[in-house]
Amino acid sequence: GYTFIAGLRFEQTDNTFTNNVINTYIETPAPGGGTRETYISPGFWKVVIDNGFEDELFSTETSERSYDNLLPALHVIKRFDEDLILRGSYTQTIARPTFTDLIPREIIGVSGLDFAPSVRLANFDLMPQEAENFDLGGDYYFKKVGVIGVNFFYKNLTGPVYTESRIINPSDPLAMELNAKYSSDPSVNNIEWTTTRKANAGDGTLAGIEFTFNRKLDFLPGFWNGFGFAFNTAFLDSEVELPLEESLGEKVPLFKQSDQLTNLSLYYEKYGFLARLSMQWKGGYLEQVQAGQNRINNISSPEQVGASPDALDLYVDDFFRVDLRLEYRFQKWGTIFFEGTNLTGEPLTKYYGDRLRTAYYQDTQPIYFIGYKWTM
Repeated sequence: GYTFIAGLRFEQTDNTFTNNVINTYIETPAPGGGTRETYISPGFWKVVIDNGFEDELFSTETSERSYDNLLPALHVIKRFDEDLILRGSYTQTIARPTFTDLIPREIIGVSGLDFAPSVRLANFDLMPQEAENFDLGGDYYFKKVGVIGVNFFYKNLTGPVYTESRIINPSDPLAMELNAKYSSDPSVNNIEWTTTRKANAGDGTLAGIEFTFNRKLDFLPGFWNGFGFAFNTAFLDSEVELPLEESLGEKVPLFKQSDQLTNLSLYYEKYGFLARLSMQWKGGYLEQVQAGQNRINNISSPEQVGASPDALDLYVDDFFRVDLRLEYRFQKWGTIFFEGTNLTGEPLTKYYGDRLRTAYYQDTQPIYFIGYKWTM
């Protein structure tokens, strides 16, 4: 028969964040009496603090955000027999911005004893991503084969959070504002600033299909029936609209969302011993969008003529990783384990629009853990 599960959840979110802010200009005693406004670069922070001006150097800034969400859900399960189960659901969910994205602070770059013209801006208007989710899937239990599952999903998205990067011309009001705050001579307006900030995109969609297969080889005799394997792979398609003035309506892939994910695990579990070798392949994804007039100028430059609109957006390349976990569970004394991640030393590579324009290359090595876990 059918099983229906319905629900309605109300969530109220209240955020209040207070953060220290560095004041680059503070009031200090003037040689002839009175006070004067003095510029303080990073190289002099310790001197200022040691001389008792810590309260002038640091102030606090507070941001508040409140919102309510009414989130309905409906799940339907149909069992045809003990071997076949079908599931369908409709849900509404939210994904709140991370804690660090909501802190009201600017993170300014530092070069030597002074500030660098690179800053991460706060966004007091950042809102959670909202999603309307449709799911349909099923599992079939083959007695001599294993469990095979297929799941389809579709999501309508509103306001996915992304990272926006801009190069700000010296004549831009924002560049002048940053220059007045972080430069020792605000009258000199010839600094080109690089800024990043978190922002909400427009509407988007995410659709995909996932296949899973799990089989423990329990039909084998003796020692051998501890072996098994699990496999799943997903193919996804996504797009989201950018609300930027320079590229209004431009559609890009959903941020930090690969178009294919594949996992394969081979394991042995018996006699208190577990060995699991896991392989993960993750397709590339969009990490950061470049915006601003400089973006348009760069793409229309002679060397970029004919380039796609996302030619200067930052992407993370495909990634393949192999992990290993070994553990032995004592009946009374807990578990001893060994874990190795990224055994093949897969590097992390980022590029601008095309793999030929490498932006970042990080050579990584395997990481090993050994430990003991005791449970009461």
